[in-house]
Amino acid sequence: MKADISHEGTITSITDKVVRVQIVSQSACSSCRAKGMCAAFDMSEKEVEVKNDHKYALKAGDHVDLVMTQTMGNKAVVLGYFLPFLLVLLTLIITSQFMGELYAGLVSLAVLAPYYLLLYLLKDRLSNTFDFRVKLLQEAISPVES
Repeated sequence: MKADISHEGTITSITDKVVRVQIVSQSACSSCRAKGMCAAFDMSEKEVEVKNDHKYALKAGDHVDLVMTQTMGNKAVVLGYFLPFLLVLLTLIITSQFMGELYAGLVSLAVLAPYYLLLYLLKDRLSNTFDFRVKLLQEAISPVES
């Protein structure tokens, strides 16, 4: 059985095709008692679109779990962090042979712009590979009756 990654969220809106879920992304130290005094505390809100499969009678304001398989999470980490890191590192190594450190560093950072632009242009194709599911948290939400 594949491991799932889940994140608690709140439904902000629903259409026939899409359920929008707002999640709060927290840093690893967010549960620390000293978080109010620490500058490292980081929290941000994100909105994720999930295909509406009409499995449950959902409404705005419902609390749900946003679930994806761990392999999809690993793929997202590779695309978002590992490949750009390799791209910068390889560009830095290659360009440092032909130009000074300053220009090699600038070129290797500038190579990230086309990479992330390409990811942005391919977002529709990539969104088909990253399949989120909505899982209920509250018993008050009932399944849709057939």
